[in-house]
Amino acid sequence: MNATIKQLFHKTAFLLAAAAVFTACKPEPEGELGTPFSKIEGLTSTMWEIEQVVIIDGADPARRESDFSEFYLQGEDRLSLKFNSDGSFEIFPGEGVNFLPDSGEWRFDDDRFPTQIVLNPEGDSRVLFLESPTRRIDNELRVRFDKHHCQLDGSWEAVYSYALIFKRVEG
Repeated sequence: MNATIKQLFHKTAFLLAAAAVFTACKPEPEGELGTPFSKIEGLTSTMWEIEQVVIIDGADPARRESDFSEFYLQGEDRLSLKFNSDGSFEIFPGEGVNFLPDSGEWRFDDDRFPTQIVLNPEGDSRVLFLESPTRRIDNELRVRFDKHHCQLDGSWEAVYSYALIFKRVEG
């Protein structure tokens, strides 16, 4: 072997040995992670009051957003949600615009790892896509509701979406 290849071989061997030493010296993790937060308890433990509404243009490739909060936050009485642990929900429309059903049944798409809240799953259902966790320690509930348009080929396209931000309130 020529000298350059030998030097390259020795440098590579040294770097591999050094990497092995440094990775071998990591401390072992200790303790338990504990029981995961209940997503259902996080959602049902409180009332949720609307704080902000943003409309997202689904036809725009840039997905432009516009704040429409003023139409939903009119007056003292605001749109509020109450999810109950028995699977029922109530919506208190307040003085602003409301496009959600007043009451009914709800469920997660997956109780352990939810990505959606399905309102009235057995009837005229509405899907709220979760944009944030529903843990008891989180003071915001972020959901997205997509409005669809039927295409000529029979497929559905999201024309625009409502990004709804609710704050946790006791009640």
